[in-house]
Amino acid sequence: MEKKMTDSIRYQFLLRILPAFFFTSVIFLLILTSFELNTAKEAKRELAKQKVENLALLLTEPVWQLSNTLSSNIMSATIEAHEVTCVVLEQDSEITPIIRKGVCKEADGVETFSSPIIYTNQGRARQLGKVSIQMSITNDWKAISRKILPLIILSVILFVLTVVISLLAFRSTILAPLAHVSYSLRHYQKTGTRNPVDWKTNDELGLLIQEYNNSLQHQQQTENQLETAKHDAEKARHDAEMALNNLKQAQKSLVQAEKMASLGSLVAGIAHEVNTPLGNSLTIATTITEATKDISKDIEAGALRKSVLENYIHSMNEASTILERNLHNAADQIRKFKQVAVDQTSEKRRKFDLRLLLDEVLYTLYPQVKHSPYDIKAIGPEGILMNSYPGQLGQIITNCFNNTILHGFEGKESGELTFSVNQLDDEWASLIIEDNGCGMPPEELKKAFDPFYTTKLGQGGSGLGLNLVYNLTTSLLGGSVSISSVVGQGLKLTFKIPLNAPSSH
Repeated sequence: MEKKMTDSIRYQFLLRILPAFFFTSVIFLLILTSFELNTAKEAKRELAKQKVENLALLLTEPVWQLSNTLSSNIMSATIEAHEVTCVVLEQDSEITPIIRKGVCKEADGVETFSSPIIYTNQGRARQLGKVSIQMSITNDWKAISRKILPLIILSVILFVLTVVISLLAFRSTILAPLAHVSYSLRHYQKTGTRNPVDWKTNDELGLLIQEYNNSLQHQQQTENQLETAKHDAEKARHDAEMALNNLKQAQKSLVQAEKMASLGSLVAGIAHEVNTPLGNSLTIATTITEATKDISKDIEAGALRKSVLENYIHSMNEASTILERNLHNAADQIRKFKQVAVDQTSEKRRKFDLRLLLDEVLYTLYPQVKHSPYDIKAIGPEGILMNSYPGQLGQIITNCFNNTILHGFEGKESGELTFSVNQLDDEWASLIIEDNGCGMPPEELKKAFDPFYTTKLGQGGSGLGLNLVYNLTTSLLGGSVSISSVVGQGLKLTFKIPLNAPSSH
């Protein structure tokens, strides 16, 4: 930015000091001139007094001798003197007239000076009269100018010298240290390195520069501390990111383990349920095999009777019917298990019926409570068509089911768990999971969705069940979930899920 001359501190200093010096010099010259004028006037008055006294002495003898001619000649000689305009001789003698020389009148700058004429005879003094003169005491400007001109020149020289010396002093005491400070600031702007100002005086500016140097040192220390803190913060951030990544990896592994654990429970339950129809089928197959061997022996021996053959055919019809029913039952269970297992182990999106999905998932979970006092209900109409992620929705149902069995019905001889589905409008569906179990106190309820929060740590609880439910609902499915509970009356989870899951995933 271009700096104007009028913005210079030197210019501002001159702007303030020059008028003061100038007016001081002018006032000094005016006072000196007035003094010279007054001195000149007083000198003229003294000269006039001396002249009139000398004239009185010269006129003593002529007046005593009554020589008017001589007195007139003396007065004429006096009138010819410079600046004397009038001479008047007044004698005490009545026979002697008043003698006047010159033009006697009152005027500006003209004053009258008088002196008595004293005659001394044999030690006796006698006044013979008085003599007066009128003399101009106006100043002679040429003479005064000749006296004042050297003083004016001297004053101008002193004025110039004062300004020059003031500028030099101002430069050495003010501008020089400020230039050092300015250089230090510019050097910092260019290089980023702070250089202290080498200037040591005991005046205010020296103290200011000392404070400036102290501030530079303090700023350098602060920057060093900030750099250290920044480095430590960067290291802490890196460590935190690594810890967070490890935690996410561990959480991911635990979530996967949670899924596998749920799937393992499904496998165990389905294996138990499939075991009955398959066992029955194996028994029937064994019976068919034995009956077939017996009739084969009769045929080989030629002892086959009509009644035996009819009985065999009837038994085979009944056995095949029972065998087909058991195998269909086992196949249906395996099909449901396969669909649920495939859904929960993948994030495949597909179209499905919400109520049918709920029934399939609960069917696979039912063996866990088959011989327990807990009643599981599913409520809601069919035909709620969704285009979403059935596996993740099944995982939510499974986790809520397990959470209720593990925590909600703890210590209770009976319990009821209800799953309700409903279509809210053209875009949203609801899933409400409600039990009449133990419930949760407020301090636990507000942490229900926090990761790794569980009251059963080391007793089968991972602390990820409801956290996984929350994450799946709000992220992948694009819905929301709320929880409410009254201690001793049970817990209620309300899900609001879009019929068409967001495609951003």
